[in-house]
Amino acid sequence: MSNEVNFRIIENADGDLDLIYNEFKKDFLNPKVHVPELKKKYDLSVAKYKHLRGKVLNETGLIEKPTLRGGRNYTITNKRYIICHKTGKCTIYKTVNKYKKSFGTYPDFETAKLVRDKLVECDWDPEEASRLKKQYQ
Repeated sequence: MSNEVNFRIIENADGDLDLIYNEFKKDFLNPKVHVPELKKKYDLSVAKYKHLRGKVLNETGLIEKPTLRGGRNYTITNKRYIICHKTGKCTIYKTVNKYKKSFGTYPDFETAKLVRDKLVECDWDPEEASRLKKQYQ
């Protein structure tokens, strides 16, 4: 009996995922297509599905797959740090030293999201926050 161990090296094992990504993304964003159907259609293991799912969510800013609930398209966007008001305006809040701090109220979600993303990039720098507030409010 031999104690030899054989390994099979596969280069770029996820390369085939790049080939199906655009079609997968289109189906993933369709609320009528369910997860089991996606896995079956693209012959995906759990790991490969999670990889593609993560890529789509990161690219689109969604936090979950769109679904139909009550016959309506149900999509959750990434609203972290953003609270939207009935008026349509949105305020950016972040907890700093155990206190909730406002980083301004903006005319719409897209503007608030843009400012929030810039604040995250600069690590919530107070000077940059002040400049962004003046520029976008």
